[in-house]
Amino acid sequence: MESNNLNITVGVTNEFTCSYLPNQQERLMVTMDPINAAQFEFLLSLGFRRSGNQIYRPHCAHCQACTPIRIIVNDFVISKRQKRTLKNNQDIRVQITTENSPQQYQLYHDYICARHSDGSMYPPTKQAYSDFINNTMFKPHFLECYKDEQLIAVAVMDVLADSISAVYSYFNTNFDKRSLGSLMILKQCELAQQTDKKYLYLGYQIDNNSKMNYKRLYRPHQVLTNLGWQ
Repeated sequence: MESNNLNITVGVTNEFTCSYLPNQQERLMVTMDPINAAQFEFLLSLGFRRSGNQIYRPHCAHCQACTPIRIIVNDFVISKRQKRTLKNNQDIRVQITTENSPQQYQLYHDYICARHSDGSMYPPTKQAYSDFINNTMFKPHFLECYKDEQLIAVAVMDVLADSISAVYSYFNTNFDKRSLGSLMILKQCELAQQTDKKYLYLGYQIDNNSKMNYKRLYRPHQVLTNLGWQ
């Protein structure tokens, strides 16, 4: 794989149980060598994602359900529902940091136990969390949401030259009615606008997974097809 003199070697994993759809097998295309931030941003444009130092994209033989999706930041139009989410959370304080904290991990731990005890991230551990969010290319950024002095939501982001990649979000499930998942996407979009980024990458839209089918609500968006971003 080559673009702008960036040579990237990739391989393909064996099949294993799909993390997103029942009764399915998945396999991944993964980078084989260490890469830098510029190469990673190029790979984002090809539909890759990051988990720790592993850069991957689905490469399944009989399924193409995982659709890369991104927002063109300057074209984003907030919906009425999203405006209500911002209005209902005017009392939330947002700050950006590159520092890990025990409070972040505790919030992540409680979120995984409450929402994803049937998934591959359960049971949560400090080591698994660190391996998931950290990497040797750059420091991840954390968008933190506070109600008074209580940390109630975190969005892990990769902030790159021309884009922001939303890595993972988690929140205090006692605040369900505040739509904190949506709030964090909206705040990441605001940050991308303020820092002159072109794109906010949201990962994979999976229409048949109730936990992964919400990203089309952010419009206009682009999805990656065989013909490119559409």
